[in-house]
Amino acid sequence: MATSVLIIDPDPSVLRLLEQHLTANGYAVHTADSDVDALRIAKDRDARIVIVDLMMPGMREGQFCRALRSSVTEGAIHILTLATATDAMSLTQAFWSEADDLLLKPVDFQLLDAKLRTATLLLKLEDDLVTERRAADQTRAQLTHLNNKLQRLATIDALTELPNRQEALRRLDESWALTERQGLSLSCVLIGVDQFKRFDEENGPAAADAVLRSTAKTLRAMTRTGEPIFRIGNSRFLLICPGSKARQAITGAERMRKAVETSVIKKDGFELSVTVSIGVAQRDEETKTITQMLALASKSLDTAKQAGGNRLCVAGQDHAARLPLANASATDGESGSQDNPEAVTTDMANRPMRVMIVDDSPDIRLLCRRLLEKEGYEVVEACDGMECFKLCEKYQPDIIVMDIDLPKLSGLECTRRLKANPAMQDMLITMMSSHSDGGDIKAAFEAQADEFITKPFKPRQFIYRIRLMERLQRSRYQLVANIAARGGQARALMIMLDLSRSLTGTNNLEEALDCIISAAVELTGCMRVSIMLPDDTGKYLRIARSIGVPPEVVSQVRIPIGGNVAGQVYASQEPVQMNQPTNEKSKADQHKSLAPLVSAELRTPDRVVGVINATERHGGTSFDPLDLEYFDLVCNLAASAIDVIQSRHDRDEAHNAIVFALAKLADHRDNETGKHLDRVSLFSVELAQHLRTKEQFRGEIDNVFVNNLKRAVPLHDIGKVAIPDRILFKPGKLTDQEMAIMRTHVDIGAQTLQSVIERTPHVGFLNMALDITQGHHEWYNGKGYPNGVSGEDIPLSARIAAIADVYDALTTRRPYKEPFPHQKTVDIIKSSIGTQFDPVLGEAFMAKEKEFARLAAELADEDPADIDDLRSIEYYL
Repeated sequence: MATSVLIIDPDPSVLRLLEQHLTANGYAVHTADSDVDALRIAKDRDARIVIVDLMMPGMREGQFCRALRSSVTEGAIHILTLATATDAMSLTQAFWSEADDLLLKPVDFQLLDAKLRTATLLLKLEDDLVTERRAADQTRAQLTHLNNKLQRLATIDALTELPNRQEALRRLDESWALTERQGLSLSCVLIGVDQFKRFDEENGPAAADAVLRSTAKTLRAMTRTGEPIFRIGNSRFLLICPGSKARQAITGAERMRKAVETSVIKKDGFELSVTVSIGVAQRDEETKTITQMLALASKSLDTAKQAGGNRLCVAGQDHAARLPLANASATDGESGSQDNPEAVTTDMANRPMRVMIVDDSPDIRLLCRRLLEKEGYEVVEACDGMECFKLCEKYQPDIIVMDIDLPKLSGLECTRRLKANPAMQDMLITMMSSHSDGGDIKAAFEAQADEFITKPFKPRQFIYRIRLMERLQRSRYQLVANIAARGGQARALMIMLDLSRSLTGTNNLEEALDCIISAAVELTGCMRVSIMLPDDTGKYLRIARSIGVPPEVVSQVRIPIGGNVAGQVYASQEPVQMNQPTNEKSKADQHKSLAPLVSAELRTPDRVVGVINATERHGGTSFDPLDLEYFDLVCNLAASAIDVIQSRHDRDEAHNAIVFALAKLADHRDNETGKHLDRVSLFSVELAQHLRTKEQFRGEIDNVFVNNLKRAVPLHDIGKVAIPDRILFKPGKLTDQEMAIMRTHVDIGAQTLQSVIERTPHVGFLNMALDITQGHHEWYNGKGYPNGVSGEDIPLSARIAAIADVYDALTTRRPYKEPFPHQKTVDIIKSSIGTQFDPVLGEAFMAKEKEFARLAAELADEDPADIDDLRSIEYYL
């Protein structure tokens, strides 16, 4: 679509000449000879570039320019004023009138074309900024769709949920090109789990997988903004550090090593721990490719492992050591902003502009230097094209003012080389020439110069040109900074979405606290984060979950409510933030050494549930307002989730206690000690946990299944409360009529549970209890009761409970029988596998029968007697 240009001039001949020239060059031209017509046309046609004569009415004090800008509804406009060169006053007025540029009469059409080209470029850049801002809103609305399943399959490791090797190489290639183009450093960190192969062989694949999942979670929690981590091998991880040299990258690497070293991995009731070794490498003059940098990092990792593991080694060092964190910080005069690409670009957008003057005339260089330094610019000089190219690598100027005719390397050739170099192509170049013919102007722009000045130039005109270049360059820097900022905000929003989703999907307090800790670490960049909750007495705070805190400290810390930082925050319900140690008296004086530190209450509308603390911030940098805003969001989500889980837990505990008490009342009539329910529950859980390791049950038996089973089994015989004592306690064999009455306890129990389920339909264990009540007397061959169901039509929970119930019935004393010894009970159950019991479950019982014996002994009513009078199982059941 052609760019729209509005020409405003009271002289019809000027209007006609400009209109003909611009129309021939592809512009959509509109004309006006008065300010009223101009404002109307600008509004109706959305003119983007306006050429206006300085002598038009209303130009004074910028009123007409402001009116023009407000008349355009879409995007910005660029105003170019026409003035007479003989009127010095008019030149000053042109720029005080808030115009963007100036063109002298009579109009030089080649210069006009160059100015319009620059104006078009500026407008496009401003349009891009507007588009980026609009896109940010759309991006936030679409964040939930980022975890597309196809994308995850292609880029995410299924076990650790980290990006995989393929994605790592792609991102590393992107980071290499971007940092090289912007002149930034780049490092990579290779992390390997120590002795992982031996650990896998000794502990099995399940434990090894748990270690990798936990290690990946710990490493991800320790990463800094803009530094992605990937799983690239069986036990290897890669961290990419754009903008960081090796000595800066080891800060985060050492933090990761310490975090893994202090973390405890829980698996099947056991606590495991591992360490990692780390190799660090950076891009430098000798490292020309990604492959070379990765090879150096791998070599460093091998050196760390050979030195005993749990160590960090930097490429170029011939040894590996445990580096203290204090020695791993950025030193040697490195700017702290180098750790953060977003900080770098923001700094570039705000610092004084650096201008390089390239001319073989010392007088021209001196004149330009004085003019520019007076305006606050930093100035670098070069006398020829070769020196310019070398100094650009060192000083990275923002703007270059270069003469076309230079010795050794011409200005045109130097410009081509600079624009072809990815690290220098964003420098803006203004060409100078003493030739005013169109040849030099055309050659300059063909060499990709951004502006052109004719010598000799007027000082004011020269400064105006440089200011125009400065505006263009700052706009570009700001665009890069905005993109980086949006990247950080998008990452923070994704973390918050993941946290919200994770907290919504868990009823386990420990899992919720882990998610909260991980989110806090990622958003604040702190290496030590802890969540403290009140203990059972309500007088002290204990560390419920933490990262970066040694286990021995966690077990010992008890903070009185009202004492120290966390205790005072809990009591006062006021957060404490310390960015820098001060001499002011405060309730946190004794903890100034921890600064920067933030401690905040986890508060719901009804109560304070705990306190979250974050300190040991990476690099010791202060918390900025955005960090604290993210931290506050984490606190709000955390408080609500902890409160809901604790309330649900208290409610469930009370509910379970009532249900179990009712089951005990029913069981007490048939088992005076009341330990029958405890034993049957433990037997059932033991079987379920063993079956869980089998491939065929992995999709059916999980933590929820086991927890529901433990709560449901005690209700299996609740219907016996309705059986008359004369039948329930009869010492001899029951008659057919009595047996029929006895069997009604199944239907009575089922009806009782069904009425409860109708009132609480979403309580999962009650539905399982109904299955067990109805099915634990069914036989695998279909000859059981009450419905004669067979095979896998009998619910799995009922098939499990059937074996557990029979084992306990045979090994304990009842009114109608003496207890059987363990081995005879095993033989009886073994003989019934395939008829009464599921063959697969029967095999599981045989594998765990010694564990059954141990549990039976621990919860025995009395020592079992060895009797010879063995009766049929059918008789007792």
